[in-house]
Parts: sequence; structure tokens; C-alpha cells
Amino acid sequence: MKVLYLVCTLLAVTVCSDLHVISTPDGKPHPGPCAVTCAGVGSLKWVDSSYHFTRCYISVDITSCGFTSTPIVMANVRAFNNFPNSHLRDVDQWSLTVYSEEGVKAERANKEGWKLSWIAIGHVC
Repeated sequence: MKVLYLVCTLLAVTVCSDLHVISTPDGKPHPGPCAVTCAGVGSLKWVDSSYHFTRCYISVDITSCGFTSTPIVMANVRAFNNFPNSHLRDVDQWSLTVYSEEGVKAERANKEGWKLSWIAIGHVC
């Protein structure tokens, strides 16, 4: 009976965890079993931009996700009591970068404890 339960559980997990990516940023087809989801959340250090002088940014290394091409990424910035405006700017298979809105310096974002939550869906083969 325990073996039957284990087999049924494994089959249910396998069937329920199918991930289908209909289109990708690179426009190329990838095998279905290669699709994975990778996510993270944390209080990383915000840095003042030397390119956008009135903004700060945060970059996240996603190489441990193992993507072989640019993934689909969604990101959200959360402060203690609000959701600051932010812009997902640069994404590739190795990292993602989120910029603050105009007029926000890194000192403020770090002081207010801005947290970045992100999820990436892509392919590993």
C-alpha cells in the first residue's frame, strides 16, 4: 500500500508540475522538459547609477538557475509600507537589473529596506 501511495504521489507531482512556455524572448523553440522556474527574494544592496544619474539599481546574478537563453522575468520591489515604482531594465541568461524611478538614490532604497522579488521562467537545454 505504501508503494502504491508513493507511486501515485510521484505521478501526481510529475503531471501537476508541467511547465509550458508558449513563446520566448529569443523566439526559438525549446524542448518542453527543459522549461524551469527559478525565483528569489531579498534585501540586496541598491547602487547609484552612473548612467542614469537620478536613479539607483539592483542587479541579481541568476547564473545558478542554469538558463541557456534569456528567460521571461517578472520583478517586484517592496518597501516596508509601499510598492516603489521600479523598472525591469536588463535581462539575460546570467542576470537581471531593476532600476528605481527618477529621483531615488541608493541611500534611500537601502535605508527603507527595499526588497526585490523576482521569478524567471526559461530553459536549461
